[in-house]
Amino acid sequence: RLSEENNRSNEMLTNLQNAKDVLEQRVTILASTLEAAQIAVQELEHQLEVAENDVVRLSEENNRSNEMLTNLQNAKDVLEQRVTILASTLEAAQIAVQELEHQLEVAENDVV
Repeated sequence: RLSEENNRSNEMLTNLQNAKDVLEQRVTILASTLEAAQIAVQELEHQLEVAENDVVRLSEENNRSNEMLTNLQNAKDVLEQRVTILASTLEAAQIAVQELEHQLEVAENDVV
């Protein structure tokens, strides 16, 4: 009878040892998985930092581009005003030339 209990105890001990071994393997696997996940998180954090820096850089470039566009639009408006003034001045000069040509023609006719 003592032998049977000893056998059962040995069997239970073997089962417990096997369960312990299985759990240790699972712990090792989980530790490796955790380490891989931590490395992946670090890489994602790095990618996020790079992306954030890109967003800041692109935002600054966009602001500079918008400022340039505003400056160009203002310059265009000024040039359009100058073109309008020059067109009016040219028209007035053409009228003055026509008037002078007419006066010259009248003067030439008076001389003849």
